[in-house]
Amino acid sequence: MDAVHETYTSELPPDNPIEGIIRAAKRIITVVGLVLILSAVTGETPMYFIGGIGALMAIIVLAFRDVILGLVASVQIVVNRMVDVGDWIEMPQYGADGDVQTISLSCVKVQNFDKTMSTIPTHKLLSESFRNWSSMRAAGGRRIKRRINIDMNTIRVCDTRMLNKLEKIELLNDHVSIKRELLKIHNGEHDAKASPGERATSNQYWTLPYLC
Repeated sequence: MDAVHETYTSELPPDNPIEGIIRAAKRIITVVGLVLILSAVTGETPMYFIGGIGALMAIIVLAFRDVILGLVASVQIVVNRMVDVGDWIEMPQYGADGDVQTISLSCVKVQNFDKTMSTIPTHKLLSESFRNWSSMRAAGGRRIKRRINIDMNTIRVCDTRMLNKLEKIELLNDHVSIKRELLKIHNGEHDAKASPGERATSNQYWTLPYLC
């Protein structure tokens, strides 16, 4: 199991979802080993001891309910790649809004942006909703949805006077210059002579879609 863990995490951070699964697998192997040792020492069949363990399963399930749920959740997290160490997640119901530090069988530790730590039960990542911002970080940008009200009476076709005025604005200078060149090429290729709007000083019209 150590070899599996070393192979899987050779290029990953040391704290990752599979670490909890490896610990659980080691415990299962330990229990199986103890059963085989007791069977060899006492001369009884392994099923004799397994039957005794089965009688205690109800108590074990109650005592280690969160660990069992965490084991199932860890497997789902690894398979579906829901959360990785270093991801920025937000879970308001647990006061978590920051980077994931560790993912174990019992809990997920999140370091908030105010340097406080929030602890989330691992199985809650499956049963409750949370927001993972890692895709936004990978994209290198963030989309913000806003509603802008535009007065339709203020919309009109750009003429040369307006373009000259917009070109004096530093943030629009390069954009307007590029669009002007593209517009000249377009008008030349399509022999554009007229379109709705005011006449420009060069006796040509500027088509609005190519200025947007």
